Amino acid sequence: MRDAHLNPNRNPNPNPSPNVVHPLAVEFGERFQSVSADLLDAAALAGVPEQMSGLGLDRVDMLLNVAGILHGKATEDAEDVTMPERSLRAVTPEWMEYNFRMNTMAPLLLAQALAPMMRTKGVKGRPQSIIANLSARVGSVSDNRLGGWYSYRISKAAQNMVTRNLALELKRQGTLVVGLHPGTVATGLSEPFQKNVAEGKLFTPEFSVSQMLSILDVVEQEHSGDVFAWDGLQIPY
Repeated sequence: MRDAHLNPNRNPNPNPSPNVVHPLAVEFGERFQSVSADLLDAAALAGVPEQMSGLGLDRVDMLLNVAGILHGKATEDAEDVTMPERSLRAVTPEWMEYNFRMNTMAPLLLAQALAPMMRTKGVKGRPQSIIANLSARVGSVSDNRLGGWYSYRISKAAQNMVTRNLALELKRQGTLVVGLHPGTVATGLSEPFQKNVAEGKLFTPEFSVSQMLSILDVVEQEHSGDVFAWDGLQIPY
């Protein structure tokens, strides 16, 4: 079976340069297929199944919702980069809305679009499908000891509720749903805060991905709806 990869550009180019080759295409060859959708555009997300159908793909075994925002520009024409709020006075409706649309609504709407392609109950020969939402420890309400980061914390807490709701509903079609906390990973998302990370706690993307995939390998129905850290330990809501 060929694997589909969603290219989550805000402004996807429907006609990318033929000279640009995705790294996964190099590794997997003809198994790799890419579709594009603006994660902030509900209609574009709803159209992903049609794009996949055009590539001859009619099922989804695993959906990994890994896109997210912690800092950046709230709008395309914004001049300044917005950082996570340190205090109540720094909260703005625009930044809060952007966090919700990217961190909460996008994974929900993509799951909505692809859920019919993930049904396994009653389908002979199909393994149980799974949705994994990239969560964050700071989205835990009971684990919040520092405050701040209003938009990111609240949007990730809401995403955890999305995970739980999806798990309860999609159980009826044979789909598992979990949240995954990758740890602090050496990427652009964590770059402004890496100097505060304890020694040995800044992970490479390869390590974090390997850990999370290992968790997905052993997820059972009893785990569906929960959030797990990179080390396999459950994170309380």
